[in-house]
Amino acid sequence: MAYQIPGTIRAYDGPSDSCTVEMTGNGAIDTWLTGIKVDVPVNRAFLVPGQSCTLSLPDANRLCEARVISIVDQVGNIITASGSVVQVVRTGQAQIMPNGAGGGSTAVVFSSPFSAAPTVSVYKSGQGGGATGVSAITLSGCTLTITGAPPNYPLLLSYTATGAQ
Repeated sequence: MAYQIPGTIRAYDGPSDSCTVEMTGNGAIDTWLTGIKVDVPVNRAFLVPGQSCTLSLPDANRLCEARVISIVDQVGNIITASGSVVQVVRTGQAQIMPNGAGGGSTAVVFSSPFSAAPTVSVYKSGQGGGATGVSAITLSGCTLTITGAPPNYPLLLSYTATGAQ
């Protein structure tokens, strides 16, 4: 029987496809696990610091074999359907350092341009408050913005761009 424990993502390492996760529901105080593998269906764009997740363990004593199996309260599933036009989804992360008033922006360049302006969604990590936004969407990039965030506190944003190739 597998055990499931709630956790909080603290870091994600793309090259190794692993996370550092703080276990929050096992009764231990401040238990962090490093090198935790991520299940295939989990959208990597939502693996941002502060994001709640669910860990699965083969049994309660084998913490080193834990896996991230789901993201809690994620924005939603990415569903792409179109007639004969090929739709692509590009995801990424960007850091914003809000100014003293809690606002900031950063430019994002897509790995390759779209043939028409894409639809861009942005998701903020669970750290701090603030409202996110997207502006200046072009074929090759966009600008991610935040307002009302904690001043001078770096925030990690994840974005998803969907459009025609």
